[in-house]
Amino acid sequence: MLGPAAIRGEEIMNRRHLLSMRGQPETCRLIPALFLLSIAWLAGCAVSPHATGGWIRSELCFGLSMPGGKTVGEGQWENFLAEEVTPRFPDGLTVISAKGQWRNPMGTLIREDTKVLIIYHPGTPEINRRIEALRAAYLDRFDQESVLLVQQPAMVSF
Repeated sequence: MLGPAAIRGEEIMNRRHLLSMRGQPETCRLIPALFLLSIAWLAGCAVSPHATGGWIRSELCFGLSMPGGKTVGEGQWENFLAEEVTPRFPDGLTVISAKGQWRNPMGTLIREDTKVLIIYHPGTPEINRRIEALRAAYLDRFDQESVLLVQQPAMVSF
């Protein structure tokens, strides 16, 4: 247990420290903390020695509901995959079955089964043309309003 003299000495040291900081901008006091934080952040950015930059992850969401209450059946999807998707992206892709929802222009919430197609690619203009052609083919074949496309940079390692 600290006695009154020790507590008093600690208070004096704290006051001296605060007085020494007086007149310094707030940002100067934050620099050491920001430095340590940035080092910790950069440590988390370590990349695999086999990773490749400059790639794009494209996700396309294909709704399976059609006008008139019809749906795109599994066989129809498999045919579309074989005839339209695989020829355009023979190097590889991933398909995930999902549940999607969106609000139509009349404000009605639409829920439907969805196929999510994920493609990793170098992001060339040619590949972007193939993606747009794929979207157009799905719209035409299954009388759809849209195909959602999300693209983001990706670090890829094979």
